[in-house]
Amino acid sequence: MYTTLLAGVIALAPLVGGVLGGLIQLRTDLLTKSAGTFLGALSGGAMLGVAYALAEQFPRDAGVSVILGSLTASGALFLARRMTISDSGGDSSGSEESPLLVSSLHALVEGVAVGWTACWSTPHAVFIGSVLAIHAVGEGSIDRRRLRTRGANGILRLGVARGVGVAGAVVVTLVLDWAPQLADGALGFCVGGLVFLVLIDSLPKAYQNGGNTRVGLLVSAALGAVIMMRLVVQ
Repeated sequence: MYTTLLAGVIALAPLVGGVLGGLIQLRTDLLTKSAGTFLGALSGGAMLGVAYALAEQFPRDAGVSVILGSLTASGALFLARRMTISDSGGDSSGSEESPLLVSSLHALVEGVAVGWTACWSTPHAVFIGSVLAIHAVGEGSIDRRRLRTRGANGILRLGVARGVGVAGAVVVTLVLDWAPQLADGALGFCVGGLVFLVLIDSLPKAYQNGGNTRVGLLVSAALGAVIMMRLVVQ
């Protein structure tokens, strides 16, 4: 019960970060294309950093479980994206047509990562939650603008989407408490899902609006910062 409560509380941090990013964008309305590139690249780098921190925990004797978990995450996210594209009439930018779904998928994978880490180590769970909260500020600003341009109540829907992450964190802790043998597969799900979302959503949008060199430097800087903070936590 303690682990479940801890995971739920920590998972609130990305939710608050995402809503805060949306409120900042709402109040300033100054999210230019250049700013969007900056935030997207930093958010992507932070997610890669979290994936790296989790990948360090891969057990040497559980390769099959980790791979299956990673493939499950990638396959599920791919199918969800294909369904989105199909709903938008076959447009290749279908994920842009359903920002609520994209935000929910991001939040779900992040929530699973928080839940898994809470079952492993409280300090590391706090670290992962903090990095994801910072990442969510930039992501929330971008998502809120995309929701607004489609006439949606951006802040409310953004909060609902981010709430999926809290639910994911709580459910994962309950499942792992009931079936701890699934921990390796859940870890693979976290890492595979985070990397997949960065590669098919965060980075493509950043590269679309900014130069390759700038985006590469920003992603590398964010990734390096997370790795350095990870060493401090150790």
